[in-house]
Amino acid sequence: MVPIKAETERIIFPKAQNPFLGKSGCMTAVIDINKYEDLCFSARFSGVSFGKIIDAFASEDAAATGLFDGKLKICLAKSAISEVDADFLNKGTGIINIKKESSLAFLKPYLDKPSYNALIDNFKNYEYNKGIVAAENNDDVLGLNLDFTSETMGRRNITINFYNILGGKK
Repeated sequence: MVPIKAETERIIFPKAQNPFLGKSGCMTAVIDINKYEDLCFSARFSGVSFGKIIDAFASEDAAATGLFDGKLKICLAKSAISEVDADFLNKGTGIINIKKESSLAFLKPYLDKPSYNALIDNFKNYEYNKGIVAAENNDDVLGLNLDFTSETMGRRNITINFYNILGGKK
């Protein structure tokens, strides 16, 4: 059961655990309901399983390990996303293993074929020591930055821009 505290202008989730976050993952969150047409959701995460996140978006041909801490803020204005801000930093080492080209098929509409293939090739059995995952919006563009560093395999810094995300690629 998730404890909820309701106040006049916000709803607070003091500490929530969910299988989606992983065995040790938890979050605290606030939904600002000051104005009914403008809502903001802010959350802090601790020990989130990178593998669980990858499982949610990729096929079984992609796998990851590692734990991340971070924050996420999403705001809506008149039922449209007006702000996205996320920063996650890993708590130790991890592995990203994209085994087949179809593993991240959900990204194909947003990338040309050479970019998509480069993404797949750069994350085959990649062991990282430091990882940062960040997202932010700029007007109708949602930017996702994946910045991983490996002492033995080098750095992988990839930014994916999602244009008009509700309608696909412009």
